[in-house]
Order: sequence, then C-alpha cells, then structure tokens
Amino acid sequence: MNLRTTLGCIALVMALAVVFSIGSGVVSAQTYDDIEYLEWCIEKGDLMSFFNEITSDALEDLDFVTLKKSSLLTYNLCLDVLDEIDQFDISPGYLSNSIDENRAFYKDKKWVAYYDKKAADAFLSGDMDGCSDFLELSTSYMESANEHLYKALEYAEKNFEEIENAPSSIDSDRDGVPDDYDYAPYDPNIKAQSDFILIWFGTFVVIAAIIVIAYLWIKRKSKIK
Repeated sequence: MNLRTTLGCIALVMALAVVFSIGSGVVSAQTYDDIEYLEWCIEKGDLMSFFNEITSDALEDLDFVTLKKSSLLTYNLCLDVLDEIDQFDISPGYLSNSIDENRAFYKDKKWVAYYDKKAADAFLSGDMDGCSDFLELSTSYMESANEHLYKALEYAEKNFEEIENAPSSIDSDRDGVPDDYDYAPYDPNIKAQSDFILIWFGTFVVIAAIIVIAYLWIKRKSKIK
C-alpha cells in the first residue's frame, strides 16, 4: 500500500466513524472534539495526499524545481498540523492512540520535506553527492513516518469498530433506559424482566380475585335458592 492509498484509507475510516457516530445516534461514544478532530484529519490528509502526489511525480521526473516547491508546501502543512493537533480534547482510548501516532507521522514528514528541499537545493547547485545524502536522510524519515501512519490507521479502524459495537443510546419509550438495556423498549412501564413479571403477577392476582368473588357470589345465590 503506497502513502497516497494509506492516507485515503485513513480519511475513509475517519469519515465513516463521523457518519456512523452522528447517523446512528451514538453521540455519547464520541465527544464533539473527537468528531471535529476526525473531520480535521480528513482535511489535512487530503492536502498531504495532494502534496505527496506532486512530490512523487517530481522525484520520478527528476524535476528538482518542482520538488523544492512541493517540499516547502509539505513542510508548512506539517508545521500547521503540529501547531493545531493539540487543540483537540480527545477521548481516551484508540482515538487518543491514533492522535499520538498521527502527531509522530507529521513530525517525521516534516523532516522528509526538509531533506527533500535540501536535496533539491544541492542538485540545483550542482552538488550531486549532497543531493544523494539528503535524499537518503529523507528516505529514512519516510520509512519511520510510514510506520506511524500504519499504526494511526490501525487505531482509527479500532476506534470505528468500538463505535460500531457501542450500545445504542436510543430510548424509544423514554423511560430513561436505552433500548439495548430495556426488557420492553416500547413500553415505558417495563424496564426489566422483573417489572414484566410483577405486572403479569399483579394482573393474575386481580383476575383470580374476580374469579373468587364471582364464585362466592354464585355459591351464595345457590344457597339462597
């Protein structure tokens, strides 16, 4: 899986998490900061994916002028991300782990962009050895960045699964008990099985009492005759 595809997968997973958490009514599983963070990740991931495509094409074509420009764009994007990423109050768990890996990815990617620009400057100045050295450094940081990116994706997927498997907060009969925990989700008088048994038992007692009264009345009438 290349970097562009991986970023696309992360964006998809996070988008699904946002849609699911809002659409299914499981808002309690995600704070508003969580949702804003996921949307922010998609926005930044799309930009990074776009800059990566330009950089990849420039390296393939040995176009070091374009490489220098794309590296500057990538570097500035990384600075913006690292400046903004800590503004979110993320819920503990898989999403918190994902943000840690995401932060590490952008730190490494910043150094990738830095050394790509240094390589471009070296090439344009005729320093082929320096260009090669800087590209080697860029590659090592890129490998580290990819490791953090894959981990961020794994945690994002686990976060989505956690949301998907979370109990629903919907309360159809508005008796204060969510449907998943309500023995009779459409009857506000019954919350647990014991409530049902008590209601059934009470009904049985009433019916039995009516039968007894009727029996006694009939028996009394028969004696009078």
